[in-house]
Amino acid sequence: MTGRTLSRAGIGAAIRAAIALLALLAAGAVAWVAAPYTPVAQLHALGGRLLGTGYYPGSQEFTASGTFSVPARVTSITVEIVGGGGGAGAGSGDPGYTVGAGGGGGGYAKGVLSVTPGQSITVTIGASGTLTANTGTAGGTTTVSTISATGGLGGHNYSETTAGAGGSGSGGSLLNFTGGTGAAGGGVSLTNRGGGGAAGPSGNGSDGSGTTGGASGGAPGGAGGSGNQAGQNYGGGGASGGGGSGSDSWPGAGGYAKITW
Repeated sequence: MTGRTLSRAGIGAAIRAAIALLALLAAGAVAWVAAPYTPVAQLHALGGRLLGTGYYPGSQEFTASGTFSVPARVTSITVEIVGGGGGAGAGSGDPGYTVGAGGGGGGYAKGVLSVTPGQSITVTIGASGTLTANTGTAGGTTTVSTISATGGLGGHNYSETTAGAGGSGSGGSLLNFTGGTGAAGGGVSLTNRGGGGAAGPSGNGSDGSGTTGGASGGAPGGAGGSGNQAGQNYGGGGASGGGGSGSDSWPGAGGYAKITW
């Protein structure tokens, strides 16, 4: 009788758990099929919801500055950021046709932060570098709390020819990498100079070389601009103005941030 009583109790508990699960599915509280999570992550989230201690995994991307609100029960987040790409320098419009220099690629950082549910975290996205007085401006710094990635420097104009150096990541507990330097200007040429590639999770960005922009260190970092191109999303340095183009040059790409929990 005791064994039969325990068996019935076990069956009853199983039935109640199944009913609770079906209710959650019907209410949309558990998106078992649609959610882009692994089975292990889904089981973890489901168990937490049934016990009242878990949370749904997720992520949020930023391409403009804003605020991240920490979801309920979340106590740590993973942050991935890229700084803005530097703008390129202008080429000469004079008969000498001297070419400007390419902009540098943005830096990259990735790390884990301890947070409090309901906490508001400011996310600052680095702006793209542009052209001012024939010289490229630096890309802006992307920052999330203590993790930051500086923007690439702007390329100098035809009279100075110095290429923009790449930005660098800092504060990332997992990864910190540096963007590539743009191609140097100078010399009589009608062609542009490539921008530096942004850093990424696979490593530093590559330098621009001649008219070719440097490769990125992997997505979300972007390649440097080649020829008559702006830097690629995200954080790629802009291509310079060729000789004979006057103020013509190309901006870097803006920064980026992704927060995962």
